[in-house]
Amino acid sequence: MKKKDVLRHIKDYQAFIKTQTSKNLKAMRFDGRGEYIDHEVINYLKSCGIQYEITAAHSSAQNGIAERLNHTLIEHACQQLKSNDRN
Repeated sequence: MKKKDVLRHIKDYQAFIKTQTSKNLKAMRFDGRGEYIDHEVINYLKSCGIQYEITAAHSSAQNGIAERLNHTLIEHACQQLKSNDRN
């Protein structure tokens, strides 16, 4: 993904959340490397009342929720692959 596409993806995700849950996007978390967030993104989030948090670069410990979700998704994918091999 290119930095110029990030805002469009955020807007698409925001619309998806609204459509699927009838709730508004309340918060987003970005890592501090800076490859996804710039002033345009920050200004958009502020204008929508979306809280944002920037974690320290290369610090997965500060992004524990996402790290646990990634781990869970990988486990489920591996289990499905193993199940498909048995069939």
